[in-house]
Amino acid sequence: MTRSGFPDLVLGQSAILVLLLGAPKRASELAVELRQTKQALNHVLKDLEVRGCLRRTADPDDGRARLIELTPRGRRAAVVSIRVADRAERRWASVLGRAELEQVKHLLARLLESAE
Repeated sequence: MTRSGFPDLVLGQSAILVLLLGAPKRASELAVELRQTKQALNHVLKDLEVRGCLRRTADPDDGRARLIELTPRGRRAAVVSIRVADRAERRWASVLGRAELEQVKHLLARLLESAE
């Protein structure tokens, strides 16, 4: 991310940005998708807001809720992070081979599921 013009962001933060590419979401929706507590996620959201990557607006369907949406900077960072992740995956595939990389991804998914 640093070499791509976003020295203040780490790839882990960009997963949140990528999830917001489609449409604004509530923090509770993001927490479910990321398998995090809303409280833990709110710390990251606040940091991304301070860095100018997202903003929170009133939800027109529920005045108590807030929608989280990307700013133009956040949208650019999300697109860059997808490219960075794709490059990394191609590098790993060149080392392991596509079949072994798929095995690694499958095993990691199983580990994540078992942690729940």
